[in-house]
Amino acid sequence: MSDDLSEAGAQMAGDHVPDDRVPGDRVSGDHVPGHYALPTAERRDRYIATPERTDILLRAATWNRYAALGDSMAEGILEPLAGYDPTCWADRIAAALRRVRPELAYLNTGRRGQLSTEVRETQLGSVLDFGPDLVTVVCGGNDILAPAFDPDVYRENLDAMVGALAGAGATIFLYSLMDITAGLPELAGIRPRLEQLNDATHQIARGYGTIWVELWAHPAAGDRDAYSSDRMHMSARGHGLIASRTIEELGHHLETGRTRPGETTETTETTGAVEAVAFVSQDAG
Repeated sequence: MSDDLSEAGAQMAGDHVPDDRVPGDRVSGDHVPGHYALPTAERRDRYIATPERTDILLRAATWNRYAALGDSMAEGILEPLAGYDPTCWADRIAAALRRVRPELAYLNTGRRGQLSTEVRETQLGSVLDFGPDLVTVVCGGNDILAPAFDPDVYRENLDAMVGALAGAGATIFLYSLMDITAGLPELAGIRPRLEQLNDATHQIARGYGTIWVELWAHPAAGDRDAYSSDRMHMSARGHGLIASRTIEELGHHLETGRTRPGETTETTETTGAVEAVAFVSQDAG
């Protein structure tokens, strides 16, 4: 893989968190914005839902405990972009849910730099202890940047996490990756691994009957300003795009009681008893 991609896999230092919380953890009330006037560019962006729109989509929500686990995408690493709210996708979703469910509890255990194996070993237990009824799992970006990527190892880790969360009664979301190579063609070398990661995630999502948040062919995937200048994370706009697409799918599920698992040429023998919305990390870290 290129030097750029090797550098993209480098782990960044964690933020200081007081008391007994692990660096990166955010709990209910931490940086969760409410209703406010959106920055001008974001308000005009056709692909980002306004707070008024998200309130309509989520008006029937009944979730009380929302959690996100994964790598730097879950943690919320982003590059600010003029005219856009610098709030990560997971915090945006928490804020939108809290407007209709004011007592919503929120936990974010995302850690930059973690592989899927590390997410499973260091975060899953804490999230299960939290007892969420809505969960996002976001990892895999660092796996594909490793010298040797084994999609079977990633699939096994994701299956174990989704299975445990499903068994605990949570609604889980899993996403496909946005096609970063459409906006940054210089990264074309990682496209095969991105596709393998998407396929593995989709197999788990279909096997558990999950809600699927399709990002690969997002109409803004080819826009360079959706990504950070480091070419591995998303920009503030990118996080807004992800949050909006997720809320659309949650709204569809709330309205119809159904999921939209999308299309794939493969299925998995994994079985599950509850809904899952699987979200795989677009960026590494």
